Amino acid sequence: MDEAQLNAVSGVGAGVASLAVVYPLENLTTVMQANKDSSDGKTKSTWAHVAKLFRDGEIWSVYKGFSSGLFAYSSSMACFFYVHVHAKAIVAKLLGLTVEQMGPVHHLLAGWAAGTATCVIVNPLWLVNTRQKMGKYRSLLHGLMSIVREEGFTGLFTGIRSNMFGPTLNSGIQFMVYETLRALIVKMRKGNDPSAVEFLVLGALAKLVATVATYPASTVTTRLQTQNIDKDKKNKTKKNSQVQPESSSTSKKNKKKPQQPRKKFTGPLDCARFILKNEGVGGFFVGLDGRLAQYAIQNAIRMAVLESISSTIKTRLPFLVAASSASSE
Repeated sequence: MDEAQLNAVSGVGAGVASLAVVYPLENLTTVMQANKDSSDGKTKSTWAHVAKLFRDGEIWSVYKGFSSGLFAYSSSMACFFYVHVHAKAIVAKLLGLTVEQMGPVHHLLAGWAAGTATCVIVNPLWLVNTRQKMGKYRSLLHGLMSIVREEGFTGLFTGIRSNMFGPTLNSGIQFMVYETLRALIVKMRKGNDPSAVEFLVLGALAKLVATVATYPASTVTTRLQTQNIDKDKKNKTKKNSQVQPESSSTSKKNKKKPQQPRKKFTGPLDCARFILKNEGVGGFFVGLDGRLAQYAIQNAIRMAVLESISSTIKTRLPFLVAASSASSE
């Protein structure tokens, strides 16, 4: 087992452990980014949204799409950490450096490269998961097949352009901050690695910085990936109204102000202009409070578990690493 494989295994374990804890927050912020958290168009905070779900008895809806999310996240972690090791080595080789000599910008490039590769590979999985959170698709397989049938193969990569400046760049910024702070601590301690608690703090701090910097692009991606949901619901509503017409008294009682149809975005820039014009700068940061809480917890757990699994394999299962080293020589 070489370093890349070790990181892939550790990444899967870390991803599963962290997502299982924070998935409700992941779900809520996605729904809020899609701008579907309020029928009157007013923005709620994440915690107001949670309170509403409790009042309506729908709190368990925060686990919609959990199985596809778990598969997508673990796949993302395995892919990212595997590619990241090779990306660092390539960047260092091109610049005539060792990995230990890499600076913040070098780590940013390596993280962005690994994030880009991961984004291309797992975008279809996250697309299905995002739409499942909105109540669409029975399963991951059903979602993938439905998208190919209704939107074509390229439909699987909806939102990938904005992802290049959202989650992808997020990974680059995160590891730039993380590796820089970690190297600083190691240098201050004359070669000793940070403690488990320090890994928690480093992981949380790095993700907080990256999340704030790239959250607008994440919001644009979510809007693009969920813009067809309204069309489906509108068609279902029309069909139901034709089959079961309401009485005049009932319709007056339950009558609500009709929502304006959503704009069909032509791309990331069109979506960004629409948000800025109609919602202001704050529209790009809807649900940020919940996402920050989610990422702070999730990535603190992820980094701690990642380092723990990696260290355990090296110390308690050294024959795996030794066998790989021997075979590569």
